[in-house]
Amino acid sequence: MIDEALISAAKRDIEKLTREKMMAQLCEEDRELMRKYPKHTLAAAKLIDATPVNPPVAGYTSGFEKIVAQERGNCHLSGDHT
Repeated sequence: MIDEALISAAKRDIEKLTREKMMAQLCEEDRELMRKYPKHTLAAAKLIDATPVNPPVAGYTSGFEKIVAQERGNCHLSGDHT
């Protein structure tokens, strides 16, 4: 009977070789995106990279502080902040 650890190791090796082959076929910009977002597909990495970051709210450094300020009525946040 084949050991489950050997099967898992073989699957990881195949995945690594497949990823290396795919990376070799990409342009430098796409390779950089794949390095930046290694757990995502190229399409997802492009979408993540193209998504604009919400502008910061002056005086608040974390999302928690923004939520507390909003709950207390000191700050009215616009846009999608949840």
